[in-house]
Amino acid sequence: MTGQTSPVRHTYSASRILITPSYHGHNSFNISEILGRGIAQGISITYYPSQTRTPGAIAQKYGYALGRDALTNIFREFWPDIAVHVLHRRP
Repeated sequence: MTGQTSPVRHTYSASRILITPSYHGHNSFNISEILGRGIAQGISITYYPSQTRTPGAIAQKYGYALGRDALTNIFREFWPDIAVHVLHRRP
C-alpha cells in the first residue's frame, strides 16, 4: 500500500484487526483476531489475583491488546519508509 497518503495507510493497516480478506478475496470480519485475542486474554487473566479479575479489568486488558495489535500493524506498514528515510537503509 505504499504511495498512498498517510491517513489512508494508517486506517487500512489499523483496520486489519477487524477486517481480513476471505478465501475469495473479499473483505470479511476477522473473527480469528477477535476470538483468538479474547481467548488469550481469558487464559492470561487466570494468572492475576482474583480481586483484579473484574469485568472492567478484563475488558481494559482486551482493549489494550487489540490496540497494541493495531499499532503493530501500523508499524509494519510504515517500517519500509522508516528504514529508508530515517535509517537510510535501502530495501
